[in-house]
Parts: sequence; C-alpha cells; structure tokens
Amino acid sequence: MKAIQCLQASTQRGYILVLNLAVLAIMLLGASYVGQRVTDAVRLAKAEEQSVNANYELESARSKLLLMLAVVPRYVHGLGVAPNSMALDGSRYLLSDSVVVSLQDVRGLVSLNGTNLNGFGRDRIERLLGTWGVSDARASELTDALLDYRDTDDLRRLNGAERNEYRQVSVEPALRNGDLLGVSELQRVYGWKSVPELWSEDAIVDHVSVQTGSSFNPNTANWRALVAMAGVEPETAKGLVTHRRIATIFEDQSSLVFGAGVGDPFGNKSFVMPFPSATLIATLRSTGLGWGYRMVITHTPGENTGPWRIAAVWRVPMPRPLKSVKDVHAVPDIGLMLPEVASVR
Repeated sequence: MKAIQCLQASTQRGYILVLNLAVLAIMLLGASYVGQRVTDAVRLAKAEEQSVNANYELESARSKLLLMLAVVPRYVHGLGVAPNSMALDGSRYLLSDSVVVSLQDVRGLVSLNGTNLNGFGRDRIERLLGTWGVSDARASELTDALLDYRDTDDLRRLNGAERNEYRQVSVEPALRNGDLLGVSELQRVYGWKSVPELWSEDAIVDHVSVQTGSSFNPNTANWRALVAMAGVEPETAKGLVTHRRIATIFEDQSSLVFGAGVGDPFGNKSFVMPFPSATLIATLRSTGLGWGYRMVITHTPGENTGPWRIAAVWRVPMPRPLKSVKDVHAVPDIGLMLPEVASVR
C-alpha cells in the first residue's frame, strides 16, 4: 500500500513538472510575441518619424526654391549671375543639409506635344528611342502609335494603333486622341509599356516633356535629347554634356551641335533657342529616401500676375537613394545670384 502511494505521488509530481514546463513555454511564446510586436511598433514609429521629417525638410526646401525663383533671373548660362549660378540641365545641387535639387529647362527635353511630329519631327522620336537600343522597325511602330494617340481622327497609320487595336487589348478608354497631359501617360500609348528598356532606371519620362513649344536649347539638354534633336552620335553627345558640366567658363554649344545657321529665324534651325525657357522642371529629394517630388514651374519674375506658377506636382520613385552628398555643389547664396543694381543718387 505504501509503495502504491509513493508511485501515485511520483506520478503527480511528474504531471506538475510537465504542467509547469507547458506554462513556462506558453509564457515564453507570449513574451516573444509581445516583444516582436513592440519591436515592430518601434520600427514603424521610427519609419513614420523619418517620413515626417523628410516631408518637412522637402517642404522647407520647396519654399526656399520658390523664393529663389521669385527673385533670381535667368540667363543663357543658367539661373543667376555667373559664377554664382545654377545650371538648368538637371545638374544636382545641395539645397539644404539633406535635400538635393535639380532644375531642368524644358527646352532641353524632347517635346511629345510639339506642333508637328510628322516628317522631321517623327525622326526625333525615333532617334530618342534608339538611344535605348530600340530597333528602327520597333521605333517606327511606337512613333506611329504615339501619333495616332495624339491625332483626333480614327485613321490608323501603317504601324500605328487606333480604337480597334486598343479594343483588342481591352484598354479602349486609354486612347485619348489628343495631346498627352503628362509624361507618365506614355504608358497608355499602345505598345510603349511593353518595352522594358524605356522604363529602366534611366526612364524615358526623364527625357521628354508635354509642353507644346517646339524650341530646343542644346545648352540644357542631356545626351539623349541631343541625339534625338540634333542627330549627333551618342559618344559625341555624351562628350558635349561632360565638357559643359566641368567647364569653368560657360560656352554656348548651339553652333557646336547644329553648325552654321543657328539664329536665323527663317532657316531650318529656327527651332534652336540657346536661352532657357520660362518653364522649369524641379526635382527635390531627401538623402536616404527612395522617392522625391517633381514640379513643373513657370518662372516668371517679371510678370505682374506672380513670380512663378506651379503647373503640376507629383511624387517620383528614386531607384538609388542618395547616400552621400559630398560631391554635390551647394546652391549659391541667393544674394550672390542676383545682379548688381547701380545706386541712384
């Protein structure tokens, strides 16, 4: 009898041990779950704090940029008086401790809504597509599709696309039959979205505009735009851009790119305008973030209606966050960018 009682007590102690282990395991799992939730909450809070700070910095930088555009005039060499000026060719400048800005003159881009893209105009689009390695045949198809997208009729070009083609891929409402409203609208044009090269890190939307003006400024153009608009070889265009950005003294590249005849209002190069447009595309981004803001700004410091107008603002992804700005030149002091005004006695 005593042996049986001892066995029962031993069995009970075994059950209690197992129960205690189970309770401890459950408590450990609960503590781990709570700890993970707390860790996730802290991480999300830090990410939210970083986002709020970045937005604040970008808004402050935008206000500083708009102030600069309100008072600083444009010259053929850029924004402000040389040597304290900013290039308008997309070069990067440090606007604050953590915000980088770039200004792009729209005359340095290829216009998708030019007055006429037929004839010589379509060659520009085809050459632009060729800088991404698009074949001549494919470039012709994409250009025809773009022209059909823009025109107001339902007549299909040889390699183009009208309502029937859009209907076959179930995107008939995408056909505008009018000018593009934004550069991202290119993805709605038949066949354009299916060419991955155009939407890589150096996307085509960074090289085109939807402004209706057809003038072109080679002094603010990147190499792809120079190839498209002037027909120069890619290596030549890259060399011109590199030389422009490292030169200590501004040189008008109009005659270098287009040769003789620049400045003749009645010649075949009358579309060349070496002076920057009143419309700029400003890109603001904060260091360490994978996105930024882009604005289309009309710079009108001499107009009575206002010093500037913002036509569009949108958020853009930045595939490579800026990890260092040590090689980025700071934006000159606004006072140094202004022309000297002679005192009146």
